[in-house]
Amino acid sequence: MLNITVNVWLIVLLFFGYGEQKPVKKTIPPQQSDKSKTFLKQNISATDSLVSAMKTKSISLDLLLLINKNIDDREKLLKELEKDINRTNYDIFVLKQYVRDLNTELFDIKEEYAKMVYYAYKTRNSYERMIYVLSAKSFNQSYKRLKFLRYYSEFRKKQAHRIMQSKNHLALKIDTLSKKFTLEKKILSSLRNEKHNLTEAKQKKSEILTLLKENQNKLLEDNELNNTLTQKLEGELVTHIETDVEERGRAVKAISFKEKRLPDKIIEKDFEKNKGKLPWPVDGGVVYNPFGIRPHPVFEHVMIQNNGIDISVNPNGVAYAVFKGVVKKVIAIPGNNQAVLISHGDFYTVYANLSEVYVKPGSSIKIREKVGKIYTDIEEANLTALQFQIWYKTQKINPLDWLFDRGK
Repeated sequence: MLNITVNVWLIVLLFFGYGEQKPVKKTIPPQQSDKSKTFLKQNISATDSLVSAMKTKSISLDLLLLINKNIDDREKLLKELEKDINRTNYDIFVLKQYVRDLNTELFDIKEEYAKMVYYAYKTRNSYERMIYVLSAKSFNQSYKRLKFLRYYSEFRKKQAHRIMQSKNHLALKIDTLSKKFTLEKKILSSLRNEKHNLTEAKQKKSEILTLLKENQNKLLEDNELNNTLTQKLEGELVTHIETDVEERGRAVKAISFKEKRLPDKIIEKDFEKNKGKLPWPVDGGVVYNPFGIRPHPVFEHVMIQNNGIDISVNPNGVAYAVFKGVVKKVIAIPGNNQAVLISHGDFYTVYANLSEVYVKPGSSIKIREKVGKIYTDIEEANLTALQFQIWYKTQKINPLDWLFDRGK
């Protein structure tokens, strides 16, 4: 009887102690989206193709800007890959700890189950179970003992099920860990390749810089000519925009556009409410010359001014309207091909460096309607690039703030 009582208390301890334990759950941070890396790889591939097409042509500032863009994207891609390695290493660390915890838990469950099996063997005949129930001091205690024996039988089944669950869960985590190791090897291989490609790109940049410095007189002349053409186009645009504003009976106010508060919600009728949502004026393409004034990449004391963004595309590329509006003017600047000015109320978009124009002044235009064919400089750089600008009345604004971010 004493032996039975001791065994019963042992089972009670197992039932109320180990039986209620649950495995520790560990949260593994999810992998971030690969869209950013895909976008960078597309940009790198595009600039590689453009640079390759320009190799047999004369060395130019555009080529250097494309190389700089290529290097910048490669460095960003390397950072993304390094983040992937860190995340994967963290996942592997957590999974290893999880596997260790599962192994420990499985061992404990098996130990519990072995003790229960031993007790079941010791009390395997119905006579001993009956004696255990009838030896109680009261009817209530007998009922509780009978209920305990039933619970005990159910608990044995649950423990057997827990063992199978833990085994399956452990096998799954080990398989996941194996896949993580494979992923880590793949990322490391990509990382090594990209570091090698980055080194080659920087070497190519160094060679181009050397050649450009050897022809610095021509480079300075080209920069002066580009600034002159930019100023001429800007002057034409300001004149036509001021005229259009006056014709609509609105005075041009000396107010900064940045001071205007713009709502976030997209409303198709209003250009200003589509900030960061406008479609791109080209299919694909790479922005290699951004908006604003910045130092020349070769001459430290020389500045480059860009009133918009330069987007390189494949030959025979077409420019598209980014929003519905009215074509106000087709401008021809000698040496700078053709430009189209489209009005969207107080906002204007400019599509410059076109060899052919498909629209006429005064005509309405729809969003994503073709504006013209982009010029390809076959004689010099063999580059096809659109100069795209956005104006708020007579104030130039950065187009990248208005076009949707293709990298997100």
